[in-house]
Amino acid sequence: MAELKKIYRGMQNGAETINDNFETLTSDTGWKDIETMNGFKSGTFPLQYRVLNGCLYLRGRITTVTTTSGTGVQFGKIPVNIRQQHEWYSGIISTATQVRMTLSTNGALTLTPVGGEMGNGFQVSGIDTHCLVD
Repeated sequence: MAELKKIYRGMQNGAETINDNFETLTSDTGWKDIETMNGFKSGTFPLQYRVLNGCLYLRGRITTVTTTSGTGVQFGKIPVNIRQQHEWYSGIISTATQVRMTLSTNGALTLTPVGGEMGNGFQVSGIDTHCLVD
């Protein structure tokens, strides 16, 4: 979560501190593109992230590279300053393969096929998810 400053009776610059806390809680980065890597490409809808009011949102489509079942491949990374203190997992289901998306504590975004191969050119569509930034 966002770091808030303690407010106490009689403090100097109390109004400014309250305003700083309010801006921290209601901040919005707007949608930012996520640079893809390791052969992955942004699909017809760009892969993006946004931090709004302390919540990280991910959206977009990506075209994959061939990956065997259980083998994770990093496809992108979000900036270190908004990364998680804990890993976060999300399942993505298609008609052919179930894929697990992971956001690691270093900001790495990884896809791991579960129970099948994720072929070259497989399109993961409709990433639209969120988690709290802790």
